[in-house]
Amino acid sequence: MVIVYLPLAFVVFSVAAGATHSVMAKWTNATLALGSAVAVEIAIGCAVIAWIGIVDDYPAPFCPGNIPAWWPHFIPI
Repeated sequence: MVIVYLPLAFVVFSVAAGATHSVMAKWTNATLALGSAVAVEIAIGCAVIAWIGIVDDYPAPFCPGNIPAWWPHFIPI
């Protein structure tokens, strides 16, 4: 599933970074423009992860109760 969306994610992140850098480079120096582009990329990444969510039922067939058999009992989950 990730392989299918990887080219799309690359295009979206590249366009967002390019647009942010080009706009900020006109108003500030290059370091601040690059930093703002990185900040936008992190924000987009966090928003995508929050929108898609994390699958929490993956290990259930292999680990009953989502706790591996090798996990020490004295470490709480």
